Amino acid sequence: MLKKLLVACLGTAVVLAAGVAFAGVPCAGTSECNVSTNATLCTSTEGAFCPAGDGDMVTVDVVIRDCYGNTLSGRDVTITPPGGNFFFCGGSQVVTTDALGEASATFDEFGGCGFAQFSLTSEGVTVQGNLIYSASFDNDEPANGAVSATDFARFASHYLTTNPCSDYDCSGGVTASDFARFASHYLHQCP
Repeated sequence: MLKKLLVACLGTAVVLAAGVAFAGVPCAGTSECNVSTNATLCTSTEGAFCPAGDGDMVTVDVVIRDCYGNTLSGRDVTITPPGGNFFFCGGSQVVTTDALGEASATFDEFGGCGFAQFSLTSEGVTVQGNLIYSASFDNDEPANGAVSATDFARFASHYLTTNPCSDYDCSGGVTASDFARFASHYLHQCP
């Protein structure tokens, strides 16, 4: 009987210690990575971006919490832009959470077209952000950080189609107004 009581007490102590071990540690299930743009949302594209930073802007807002839902202040968070066909001039950014466990970063110098997904990492825990659809004046595949003749050729192949990679005005089609926007960014590149 004493042996069973000792095992039960030891088991309870282990369970309680495990719960305490996760207090104050970032948790993927309760932390947030919210991605938004300053652009007017339309059905196909959530922003038109340029490597020179004179297009739209992406904001990544994060909240770091432990598994009990308590916000964690003073935590370093690395916000990583998507890879693949995207090119980000500055790469990842490191921010520190404030007293409410919140932090944010902006990205405005990049190229690439398609669904972009940012992620955050804090103390080894990774949280994926929501997807946004990006159009870019640097629409090479993969993007290279410059709006050049190859981007012009790609834009020309989209002209008079409904391709969202070059529908910069959200009209539903690639028209002369999109060409005017593209032309105003021609030869722009990462600083």
